[in-house]
Amino acid sequence: MRPGEHDGPIHERTATVAEIRRGHAGVLAEFLDDPGRWLVWITVDPAVQGTRTVRRMPHLWFVLLEDGETVIAECSSNQVLDDDAWLDAVQEDRLLELGWREPEPPWTMSFHLERTGRDGIAIIAELAAATLDQVMGLEPSDQVRLGFQRRFLDGEPAL
Repeated sequence: MRPGEHDGPIHERTATVAEIRRGHAGVLAEFLDDPGRWLVWITVDPAVQGTRTVRRMPHLWFVLLEDGETVIAECSSNQVLDDDAWLDAVQEDRLLELGWREPEPPWTMSFHLERTGRDGIAIIAELAAATLDQVMGLEPSDQVRLGFQRRFLDGEPAL
């Protein structure tokens, strides 16, 4: 976090992959409509809780910027995962085929993509679902951990 930033409370729950597929675009759109910076994440291991985990398991991150337009999506790479959670070469190739951009250290150590507006949200939501299905090998009934948190910037009152 940069000086002048502070976090709101963390809200988390367990969700199925089918729920993510059905509702992720709507959730992202709601946060985009609420001024401020929002963090949304999906952790593949539903037992892992919080944004600062001890185990570094596969996850997807979404940052909705305060401009009300921009969504940045990230998918964990081997540079940030525990050794026993590493993606193999086939999984990494599939991420690129789906449209993820390669990590660009030091800016990001994760696969990433940036889009704007409602069309961008639809693209990112579909990419997230395809990543859970085709890269992480999850079935619709598998459970993941879904969470969100508001990040307050200088001058914004905490709710």
